[in-house]
Amino acid sequence: MRRLHKAPRPLRAAGLICSLVALLGAGCVASASAATYAVSSSTGATLVPGVDDAGNHCDDCTSTLALPFDVTFAGVTYTSAALSSNGNLQFSGGDNQTMGTVPYGPMGPTIFAYWYDLYTSDAASGQGVFTTTTGVAPHRSFVIEWRATECCSAGTPTYDFELVLREDSPAITVVYGAMESGDQNIAVQAGPSDYTVFDTGGPGGPVGPGRSVTFTPDQTAPVTTDDVGGGWSTTPVAVTLTPTDAGSGVDATYYTTDGSTPTTASAVYDPGARPELADGERIRYFSTDVDGNAESVQTSPAAHVDAVAPVTVDDVPAAVQAGPVTATLTATDVGSGVDATYYTTDGDVPTTASAVYDPAHRPVLAGGERIRYFSTDVAGNAGTVQASAVVTAEVPAPAPPAAPGAAPVPGPAASAPVPPGPAASLAWLHVSLPVLTIAPRSARFAADLPAGTTTFALARSFGHGHTVTTAAVHARLPLARTTVRTTSAGRVRVTLRLSAFGRRILARHPRARLVLRTFYVAPDGSRAHSTRVVSRRSTPALSPR
Repeated sequence: MRRLHKAPRPLRAAGLICSLVALLGAGCVASASAATYAVSSSTGATLVPGVDDAGNHCDDCTSTLALPFDVTFAGVTYTSAALSSNGNLQFSGGDNQTMGTVPYGPMGPTIFAYWYDLYTSDAASGQGVFTTTTGVAPHRSFVIEWRATECCSAGTPTYDFELVLREDSPAITVVYGAMESGDQNIAVQAGPSDYTVFDTGGPGGPVGPGRSVTFTPDQTAPVTTDDVGGGWSTTPVAVTLTPTDAGSGVDATYYTTDGSTPTTASAVYDPGARPELADGERIRYFSTDVDGNAESVQTSPAAHVDAVAPVTVDDVPAAVQAGPVTATLTATDVGSGVDATYYTTDGDVPTTASAVYDPAHRPVLAGGERIRYFSTDVAGNAGTVQASAVVTAEVPAPAPPAAPGAAPVPGPAASAPVPPGPAASLAWLHVSLPVLTIAPRSARFAADLPAGTTTFALARSFGHGHTVTTAAVHARLPLARTTVRTTSAGRVRVTLRLSAFGRRILARHPRARLVLRTFYVAPDGSRAHSTRVVSRRSTPALSPR
């Protein structure tokens, strides 16, 4: 015994079948569409004799048979059927074909108990079709028994078999008694593309006394899953629903996203146009199979969607400070929460490869520095890069200018701490502030710096691999330009020239200041700096000590 054929989902409607049945004088109640039957066989069965004569005594004829209870076949519920003398029960037809091959389209939905050219005309010899009802509602069984000969022989029946229909189950059983032969068609046919045949040439065949064959429809509902996880997304979550059905196959999946319970009138899932969930939304869904089995409604986890980036602020003051500033960065995120804050203090644009802000080890900004930063959240949103105010550090005032013609008077010198490590043996820079008069068209100074194991250089901004750095700033604008060259003696000649803007500021604004800052980076990465203010009408000079 084996299932010989199961075509793809049949294209038919229960309402159309009922209309055809009505034209033939039979009755049915529209229900679900097609069914898929599994077939099995066993021995030891006993015939339950039919008692009531169905009035079918003929050769190749059908007669209308009223059913004692609603019978569901192939997903459709019927109240009557066409009884054929040739061993079959038709639910939408009345065809008298003697024998043939399943599927046989003209008969429509049919149970072939034993489709053969049979003869039931000799009522006197006991031929005919007989029925009986056993059990108590709602657990009754309806027995239809054929007692016949091969056409067209009168006399004692040589074929005795019966079809058993149940009130509480869609399963169909055929029980066999004495059989002259047992190798004809035994099958159920829901339609021309949906049928199941019992192989009388295989195990369990040919049929004979005590043999029973049972056709059981698919009664297992599909199982459907979703892929809505618990993680965060920066965009609405596109949902994939995956239904599976090992029986008749999935017919459709229905869903809602508004919290209501889905029905077969709800939206039908289309993998080519997946539904999307906003933050906090859930999808509710269920699937049906071709046999009409429906699973219970399932509900996904809530979607987590955060499309808003974190907001980060700093507390670096714009006002002049007495010394270096310790920067505090505060990030907030109303969605998935802050993941990390990244920053730089060397003027570069920060990325996710930059330093990560740690409130327990806050960055320290010296004069002229600013911090650039941004934050990311758990969902992956990144804020725009922000920049703090430039730190302006307060330093001591310079010495007063000397009288015209007098020798320059050295001002106070500031020395930076010697960095630890290998740089300790290097000569350190000090800033001397002699009182010099600014020339009307060219304000500059030059100094020779000692060469050493670490190369010295001078630049307008900090960083860029230079070991010694100088900058001149006022109100965050450049006041001077610097040049660096190596002398024939192996020393570094540094020249600083005031810009036209710088000269105007110092000449016209009595309170304007020129800030000169030297910056040293040791080979081990440690840094130190020294800052002095040069008053107007004086220019600084660098000298090593």
